[in-house]
Amino acid sequence: MLKRLKASDWLAIAGAASFVCFWGLALTGSLPVPKKQPQHAIRSHVTSNSPPESRQDVAAETVAFYTEVLAWFTALLAATAFVQGAFLYVANRNAERAFVASRRAFVYVPDIAPSWERNPETGVVWYGFRPRWANAGETQTRDMVCRVNAEYRDDFLPIGFDFAASHGPAMPHTLGPKSVSTGGLARSFSDAEMREIVAGRKFLFLWGWAEYSDIFPGTPRHISRYCAQVRAFGDPSNPEGGPTVFNIVFYVHLRGNCSDDECAAQGLGLPQV
Repeated sequence: MLKRLKASDWLAIAGAASFVCFWGLALTGSLPVPKKQPQHAIRSHVTSNSPPESRQDVAAETVAFYTEVLAWFTALLAATAFVQGAFLYVANRNAERAFVASRRAFVYVPDIAPSWERNPETGVVWYGFRPRWANAGETQTRDMVCRVNAEYRDDFLPIGFDFAASHGPAMPHTLGPKSVSTGGLARSFSDAEMREIVAGRKFLFLWGWAEYSDIFPGTPRHISRYCAQVRAFGDPSNPEGGPTVFNIVFYVHLRGNCSDDECAAQGLGLPQV
């Protein structure tokens, strides 16, 4: 399906069409041309013995002819100026869009940070997973809100899973240019729950999104989403042993990892408030 054209694009198309039509008519001779003959063409019909009225008529016809030629030439200049103005406008708009795209905030999740804590009284180890929010842009975010979720379930996420829903609260956040921040915890998981993941009897998916604005006026609100499956190997009751004893890895999910137009194409645009 063709992408929807903006007003500036229609202006350029209209200007180019006007320019082509005018020159096409001019080159094919379809433009109306003066039917009066210029003075040099009819001078042979006027002699010194011609009455003054004839000489005045010739002069008037000559002036009318060149006036009409000048009018058509002026119209040609006006059409050319209109086309030039249209293309300059479009070029300026494209340059402005390119500048905004290269400087605006762009938020994404490069990875997820796992953490653990042992309860000193019960000895149970609790695991938490927090996304790292990164801003790859040259400017800061505005009015950024994050949501994080966790799905601990008996099977994989079904096709068409509703990523637009959220179980967690909205968390205000701010990211400066070229910065990274870790934040957002849906819930913690015990070593017993992690042991079920190691055995393949349970599946854990982490997902969420950030919606934000950039600093440039007139730009739309943005969204970035992430979704990953948590896989675990080893003994979750002994995280002190390091990755060789207990290791956690994250697999990127096929859906729910996107930003802006990519999310809209997956049916995961900005949440409806």
